[in-house]
Amino acid sequence: MRQAAAVALGEINNAQAVEPLIKALGDPYPEVREAAALALGQLGDPRAVDALSEALQDADQRVQKAAERALQEITEKNRPVARAITIT
Repeated sequence: MRQAAAVALGEINNAQAVEPLIKALGDPYPEVREAAALALGQLGDPRAVDALSEALQDADQRVQKAAERALQEITEKNRPVARAITIT
């Protein structure tokens, strides 16, 4: 159930979902942590970077890979903002 909730939060694309998803990275079930990491990547919010960086050290390899993917997505989604700041 929590895994499905994490997936749904990523799909609704609402910034209010970031904090609950960050909290879900500490869930006892790796499936929930993995889903939370992937959902955070979908949202692309830089507030998740620190928590996802910690998740790179998770005991479960699926969670590590999901965190890595999420960090890549966040970087890609925020690259245009960084360029615009540099240009102005």
